[in-house]
Amino acid sequence: MNQHQVIFLLILVAIAVFWVLGAYNRLVRLRNAIAAAFVPVEAQLVQRHEAVQKLTAAAAPYPPAIDPGAFDARFQRARAALEPARRQPGSPGAIAGLVRGEQELDEALAQLEGGLPLHRPPELRVALEGVSSLAAPFGFARQQFNAAVQAYNLAVKQAPTHLVAKWFGFGFSAEWPESPPPPALPEPEPSPS
Repeated sequence: MNQHQVIFLLILVAIAVFWVLGAYNRLVRLRNAIAAAFVPVEAQLVQRHEAVQKLTAAAAPYPPAIDPGAFDARFQRARAALEPARRQPGSPGAIAGLVRGEQELDEALAQLEGGLPLHRPPELRVALEGVSSLAAPFGFARQQFNAAVQAYNLAVKQAPTHLVAKWFGFGFSAEWPESPPPPALPEPEPSPS
């Protein structure tokens, strides 16, 4: 091998090493973007859980449409599912568990709201509005999270970056699926003044 061939070979090796480093850094940056995009999702879920607690306190004087123990169990599962997702926001299992927990909580909330009187006192209306007012900010946070996940997943499956992803254990992430809107509840009649 002459000197020119050795130099050419070293240049090719250097290019390959720099490309692998660049691809690796891109994947790390995109994975970190998922974690950053999960922060607003988490904040919205924490606010939602606080609003649900206020709603259950405001609804306590009324006959329950759902067993309080069953409602509390669903609420606790939804809260507990937040911790694994907080630790690994890109983990498909953690996101799937969180989505399942929140869907169970949605079902329990629909049952709770369905059993409330149509003539609702102000404190109950405020508590209900507190829960429902978080839907739009959560939807926006979810969209941002899903955009970060899509960018990462695209990079993981892109050729030839998928080789670097495979070598260094970068797996696919899970998006937060759009959930169907909760069932429409009857509008409360205005209380006579």
